[in-house]
Amino acid sequence: MMTPLLGQLLALVIVIWGIWIILSPVMPRMGSRTGTFNPQGCGCLGRIFSGLFFAFVVPVIWQGISLVGRLYQRSFVVFTEFASGVADWPTYRTSSFKYIGALFAFLGFNGCIVAVFALLTLVLGSISVPGQRPPSEAWFAEGILVSAGVGCCLAARFFFRRMP
Repeated sequence: MMTPLLGQLLALVIVIWGIWIILSPVMPRMGSRTGTFNPQGCGCLGRIFSGLFFAFVVPVIWQGISLVGRLYQRSFVVFTEFASGVADWPTYRTSSFKYIGALFAFLGFNGCIVAVFALLTLVLGSISVPGQRPPSEAWFAEGILVSAGVGCCLAARFFFRRMP
């Protein structure tokens, strides 16, 4: 039980150490008087890394985050329209049923996402170690996740059907 945890911690330390080495030319020196980042004090290589980092890496990361957010929002709307049976529910009149339905749809949507990732973890874990099957408690927890997600979707459908 302790060996996989130690291996994961060691891998995390190695990854952090590698990132520290990669970013060390960009990081400000600890002995600087001002304590602020000065790219001229890092040499030619530091200015190149700084330029690449702030011109390409940071915008790509922000665009990736915004793309994932938009995909999540769109998939949530499509999922809610499917689960509730109400087409174009965001344009409906504001009511408590709409907000309660949206809350249950949100919980059901995220519960289904977690259940899918848990199922993938169970299946891939049983495939990666031949002859070893996941414990019955893991399958029980998976069943609880799925039933909670389905229950939240049914509650969302109930509330969306009753909104004016």
